[in-house]
Formats: sequence, C-alpha cells, structure tokens
Amino acid sequence: MITHSDHGPDSDPDDPLAIILRPSSEYLGPPPGRYEAIRRGAVRRRLLRAATGSVRVLPQLGAMIETPAGARRSTELALHADFFSIGTNDLVATTLGLDRDQPEASPLSAAEPAVVELMRRTVESAHAAGITVEVCGEAAGEPELTSLLVGLGVDELSVSPARLDAIRDAVRRSGEPGDELRQPRDRSGGVVA
Repeated sequence: MITHSDHGPDSDPDDPLAIILRPSSEYLGPPPGRYEAIRRGAVRRRLLRAATGSVRVLPQLGAMIETPAGARRSTELALHADFFSIGTNDLVATTLGLDRDQPEASPLSAAEPAVVELMRRTVESAHAAGITVEVCGEAAGEPELTSLLVGLGVDELSVSPARLDAIRDAVRRSGEPGDELRQPRDRSGGVVA
C-alpha cells in the first residue's frame, strides 16, 4: 500500500496521479479532509484509464476515514474511492477530543456511541456505493470489539500478526448471520478465519 510518506522529495503530495503511475495494487490517501484531492485523483484515474484503453491495471484509490468530518462526508467520498479504511486511533481521538497518547484513548474507546455512529455511517455509505471497508488501528486487533465491527458490516480487519489468532477466534464466535459467507480473506482471496 502506498501512503504519502512514500513520495519522493520532488513529488506533490496532493497529486495522486504521480502515485497511481507507480506499480502497486493500492493507493491510500490523501489525508483526512482532502476531499478535493481524492476527487481529482479519481477523475485523473478515469481519464488515464480512458486514454490507455484500460490496458494497464491501475491501483485502487482508497480513502482514510480518521475524523468525524471524513465520516460525515463518507457518502461523497464513496463516489470517488475504491475502498475505505477507518483509522480507529485517530477517529477515537478526534471524536472524543482526546490526545492519542492519553489512557482514555484506548482501543476499547472505539465502542463509545459517538465513534460507533461514525463507523456505522461510513460502512453504510461505502456499501451503498459498492465499496469495501477495512478497519485499521488498535481497535481492529481487540477481540472485545470484533463482534461490534463485524456487526457494523466491516469487510476487513487489519491486525498485527500477533493478534491474528485471537481475532480469527472472535470472528468465528461473533455469530453474526452471514459470517460463514463473509469470512475474512487475505489479499489473494484465501479465508483467514
């Protein structure tokens, strides 16, 4: 996955086209609050695809949802993105007015009603537009939150390898209808839970 930190010193961090031309499967960005940059990047991708006759496979364009403003604009963003990634660390901190380093900003704070409502809104917007939603951040690796995230309709959980077995078990135990049909999958399509 490509993020803004992968840009060279001469590249424009607001120009997704330069990144899109790099060989990669996904591009996640630009940062929260940069709706216009996402829209421009999506338009440029469509133009590039039309100009090349779709011969070249272009990477997917994803949008990070890390702020309440990003979640509130998720319906608009979903029209231009290929997937969403909910960054729970920042979403919790910005929604609850906390510093990420405060103990109150624990991963379990993602279960606070205000945060849950923003995640629900994001998932509904994404699915209405036919795109997937992944959750990254510490909350994705908390088994106590797995049932909540699966229940919201999240499609993927990005977790550290050390947490994978616990999350697999929590997904199996979540008991949400249809889980057997939407088992978490790795990038090659293999079932991971």
